[in-house]
Amino acid sequence: MPYIHLIAQLTKRLTHPLPGHRYHSSLKGINSNKTLPVSKEKSFLKPASVLILLFPKDHSIHFYLTKRTDKVKHHKNQISLPGGAIESGESIQDAALRETTEELGVNLDSDAIIGKLTPFNIPVSGYRVHPFIAWCDFIPKVKPDPTEVEQVLIPSLHSLLNDSNIHNEKRQYNGTNYVAPYFQFPEGKVWGATAIILSEFKYILKETK
Repeated sequence: MPYIHLIAQLTKRLTHPLPGHRYHSSLKGINSNKTLPVSKEKSFLKPASVLILLFPKDHSIHFYLTKRTDKVKHHKNQISLPGGAIESGESIQDAALRETTEELGVNLDSDAIIGKLTPFNIPVSGYRVHPFIAWCDFIPKVKPDPTEVEQVLIPSLHSLLNDSNIHNEKRQYNGTNYVAPYFQFPEGKVWGATAIILSEFKYILKETK
């Protein structure tokens, strides 16, 4: 299989120190204070997990993103990775797998996980997010949950690695203006927490390749 070498190299790279916050900061919104305002009630951050599920398609490696519905609590109508809050008694890895099953209908076991990225905080929504990476050697069949997922998107790693896909736009949060970097994929615009995760993943992929 032509992707075995890349996945093996990626798995090995993920066991070494990660670039972490240096590359998180490159995709964070910027305003005059360098940070966005945070409400006091969100000073305690709840743990959450997300999953980058890699698989082969059309002679390339792709991964799933989801466009969220307007029925979810946070980040309505945004494009994100499958994931969510950790439930009582489960590990952060188990949460990533469970959320992928609930949102996409894709069942994976722990052997599919090849590593994890640097955890980071999302104060505006009150979460500390733990990103995991998984590999499936075939195209997983999806059955998205219509209450959470409006659309399933399938960008390629080629699109992620294309530097011309990074742009900036002006946004506003609670009356504060800021500049938000984002990825412009053919499938849609990805910004915020998901863009921050993908920024670190992109750097690691470039090292691996």
